[in-house]
Amino acid sequence: LAASSAARITAMIPAFARAQNPVDVTMDFAAAPEMVGDTLQVLLEESTVDIGLVVLTTNADPLASAVARRVIEVAAGTRKPVLVTRLGPERLAPAALALYRAARIPVYPMPERTVRVARAMVDYTRTGG
Repeated sequence: LAASSAARITAMIPAFARAQNPVDVTMDFAAAPEMVGDTLQVLLEESTVDIGLVVLTTNADPLASAVARRVIEVAAGTRKPVLVTRLGPERLAPAALALYRAARIPVYPMPERTVRVARAMVDYTRTGG
């Protein structure tokens, strides 16, 4: 991650969070739900980043929907794929999940599954489809 991007992310996240790839915004995003999407935007602007993987711990609507709206906005502004992992029962965030579905952003229940999909995308691209 370029130093300039790390500095931009550092300015957005709490002092105890991690501004290197993989970025950890911590649960402080509960107080500032746009933090997840804003950080994603900085990462996706990096030429060395090919895909955005968002991993969310258990969160519930309406916070989950606020996060989803910003992630969707960022994803709509890039040609790079964005995949979401959302840990926790679907019943806690039905509105957020509906937003992701409508935006055609896949949401997976476990990080391992998200990484497998990302890997398949890379393999597909490398072999020319």
